[in-house]
Amino acid sequence: MLVLGEAADGQSAVRQVIELRPSVVVLDVYLHDEDGFDVCARLVALPEPPAVILISSRTEGEIRRRLGRSAALGFIAKSQLSAATIDRLLP
Repeated sequence: MLVLGEAADGQSAVRQVIELRPSVVVLDVYLHDEDGFDVCARLVALPEPPAVILISSRTEGEIRRRLGRSAALGFIAKSQLSAATIDRLLP
């Protein structure tokens, strides 16, 4: 797995996805400027959308309802984040 970029906030993330066109985006649910779920919706609406995996230091149980309504491929708790856990979510 190759990391193409990193963004500090939602607006930067969207700009970088448009510019770099990654196949997968690992996106924090809690961003400084925007809600990660909103950014996810913007990313998957792009003409060639990446797969979006949401992450958080909070548990899945705390955000489960919103996860079920999101267009994200899945969720990984930051404590479990690794290349292997990302690979398990990818088709």
